[in-house]
Amino acid sequence: MTHLRGFHRDGTTFGMDVDARRANAVMKKAERITRTTEFGTERTETCLRAPLVASLMGQVAWLITEYHAFTHVQFDDSVKYRVIYPETDEMNQLLRKALESRMSE
Repeated sequence: MTHLRGFHRDGTTFGMDVDARRANAVMKKAERITRTTEFGTERTETCLRAPLVASLMGQVAWLITEYHAFTHVQFDDSVKYRVIYPETDEMNQLLRKALESRMSE
C-alpha cells in the first residue's frame, strides 16, 4: 500500500492508503508543465490529471471529480504533483502553452 495525501487550497490535508501498483502506474503518466508565476518567473511543475488521481480513490473519488478539493497530491514522501482539472480555463491555457512549446522545439 502507498499513502496518498491530498492538499486543499486552504491548507487542509486528506490522507488515505491506495494500491501501490496502481499509484506507480498513475505517477508514470505525470506531465511537466512550465508556467509563469505572478512575479514573472518561470516555474516547472509536475502535474497529474484529475481523472487519474480519482481512479485511485475509490468511494471518495468525488473529492476530485465533483468537489475539485485538491490542488496537489503526494504519494508517500515523493514529489508533490499539481492536480490538473480539465474544466478550468487556467489549466487548459497552461496545457496549450506547454504543448505549443513542445511543438516548436
